Amino acid sequence: MEKSEDATVITTEDRHTPTSQNATGAADLTMTEPGKRTRKDTYLTWSNILGAFLLQVCGFGYTTSFGVYQDYYTRVYLKDSSSSLISWVGSINAFIVISAGLVTGPLYDRGYFYHLLYGGSLVTAISLFMLSLAQQGAYYQIFLAQGVGAGIGGGLLYIPAISAVSARFTSGGRARATALTLVASGSSVGAVVHPIMLNSTLQRWGFEAAARANAALITGVLVVGCALMRDKSHRKSGSSPQWRGLWKLAGKFIRDGPYVCTSAGMMIFIVAYYYPVFYIQLDAYSTALVIMNVAAIVGRIAPGFVAGRIGVAHMSTFATFACSVVIFGMIGLQSATSVIVIAILLAFSAAVISLFGTGHCGYDRRRL
Repeated sequence: MEKSEDATVITTEDRHTPTSQNATGAADLTMTEPGKRTRKDTYLTWSNILGAFLLQVCGFGYTTSFGVYQDYYTRVYLKDSSSSLISWVGSINAFIVISAGLVTGPLYDRGYFYHLLYGGSLVTAISLFMLSLAQQGAYYQIFLAQGVGAGIGGGLLYIPAISAVSARFTSGGRARATALTLVASGSSVGAVVHPIMLNSTLQRWGFEAAARANAALITGVLVVGCALMRDKSHRKSGSSPQWRGLWKLAGKFIRDGPYVCTSAGMMIFIVAYYYPVFYIQLDAYSTALVIMNVAAIVGRIAPGFVAGRIGVAHMSTFATFACSVVIFGMIGLQSATSVIVIAILLAFSAAVISLFGTGHCGYDRRRL
């Protein structure tokens, strides 16, 4: 990987092919030199974006659909368990998906992209098919399959998918923000598809058949996503990750005030973000989660265009404040109209989560 004068990334299809050139004008998401853009570079860039989009459909898209399971488990399948205990399944899943980056990040940097990609897809598929075998009332079976197993699978996929797209941009400009928001919108698409499918099949077919059909859908999408993903930024060195170097680097980040404050703010935001995701369907009606996630498709793409003009930090601050106000508004849910309004406002205000990767890496990417 080489760097051109305009700070965009030049990638190569492999070490024995000519170096790709940088693109200009409307082709902002391609990495080729002015006047020498190749079709192969354009294809690989958009192939990665589409592949990462599909992986997000199966990763965070599935995690943010847990509100359907929360509702069904509380009313039907795990009636003897409290709603708080049931929410631990989705919470652990989300926690593992995000925190797995502590391990998958260094592995990705050492060139284990395809190991993580295929391994994560396999673990996800097996875990979801095992979920369909969970017995009614067997909380531990659901917790292990959906919370732990699917969480590990999604965690193995998350960082490689995002990084394979992000690595093609060396600056935190508009092109990179737009590409990442397009990828992040995949989670909103998944969070629409999965609830619609589950709300229909759980009532008609029962838990076992519905979970198995959903697992088959996710497996098929993962296969297509893996086939589209390519990463030529890192080469496997044959040595293990330098964990001591990782902790030494983490020590430098801890002394970086803006980085620590941004990380803490993101953590607090996500804690609040998952409250409506898990409970809005249980508190309202079955289509509330779908409405929120449909609006989030547009809401997650729009910040990428706006943030390029006003800045990621300003956009994130405003949206976080708006999201907190809307969550308090859930106290007044009384009618279908109020549910729809709150769901749409939550979708747009919380969609700033799609910019977190851009904002988090924006201080000094040379140190990441």
